[in-house]
Amino acid sequence: TNNAGAGTVKGDYIFNNGSRLTLRYNRSGSEEVNAVTVGGAIEAFTTNALTNEGTEQDKVHFGSAQYTAIISPTMVNDLKFTGSYEQRPRLANSAVPGVTASTIGIFGTRNFLPTVQDDYRYQLSDSFSITRGSHTLKLGIDYNKLSTSQAFGFNQFGYFTINSSNVGQILDILSGAGSVTGRFNSSLVTYNRQIGNLIVDYGATQMAMFAQDSWRLTSKLTLDLGVPPV
Repeated sequence: TNNAGAGTVKGDYIFNNGSRLTLRYNRSGSEEVNAVTVGGAIEAFTTNALTNEGTEQDKVHFGSAQYTAIISPTMVNDLKFTGSYEQRPRLANSAVPGVTASTIGIFGTRNFLPTVQDDYRYQLSDSFSITRGSHTLKLGIDYNKLSTSQAFGFNQFGYFTINSSNVGQILDILSGAGSVTGRFNSSLVTYNRQIGNLIVDYGATQMAMFAQDSWRLTSKLTLDLGVPPV
């Protein structure tokens, strides 16, 4: 299944002097039950058990506030704040060791589940414009704060792989009866288990400033001079 939705709320207010305040909020989300993939198309027929599946989720929040102030007929200031937050959990249907039983099928927890990733970004920018004669001067500053983190690991609950295509041999190993004394107690079985820290966390802070002067030399010629964001 794939359930998705999105919504937007926006409001504007214009002051008596022409200044404007704009607020906006967006929310979107989706949930795909039993639709975990590694990037390829979802298989219509599979030998994977339901315990080997999971749920894909994505939740996004975005908001912005902008205030454009008309200080005078020749001076304008534009202040804007935006923020976004996204969370993408990939949840497992089970929390037990995974098993690849070759031709029979796969059951237990998927080898890369569960995993959760989230990130956010905050941005604050301000620009000031002033017109004097044939010159229009613009000054601005921009501040960004970004962060992303993820909890991820392969084989978090352990993983058994049976290296055989012989159905009778596989059943013997899975049952722990017959020639095998104890389940998975065979040289044909390999076992992997994730150890160590599953967390990765990154962040960055960025700041930039700019200045620009538009000089109208004639009615047909304007010269733009400036310093790009640094």
